[in-house]
Amino acid sequence: MPDYLIEPDAVQEDADALELASVWIAKQGLHCTLKVGIYADHAQVDERDAWGVIIADMIGHLSHALQDVYGYEVAKSKAAILNSLLKEIDVPTSELRGFFAD
Repeated sequence: MPDYLIEPDAVQEDADALELASVWIAKQGLHCTLKVGIYADHAQVDERDAWGVIIADMIGHLSHALQDVYGYEVAKSKAAILNSLLKEIDVPTSELRGFFAD
């Protein structure tokens, strides 16, 4: 039985809420769905930059959660996560596979 996360209250309160990413560990691997193309109609927004902001916000939220749960310092968690991210980008621990759906 999948273990789903709860939706934030703001999602329930906003009819225009949009899910951007879902990340799972299944069958001993990472699986995700991503909503790419949300900025296609916004010529002034480079979607690559927007995803950078989204990922940075996620790192911030994760760092604060790690502080709440384990007492880790937020700045040290951000640095550790960023270092791990850059290492994984340079030398992936697994091959990326998948497909793009409409």
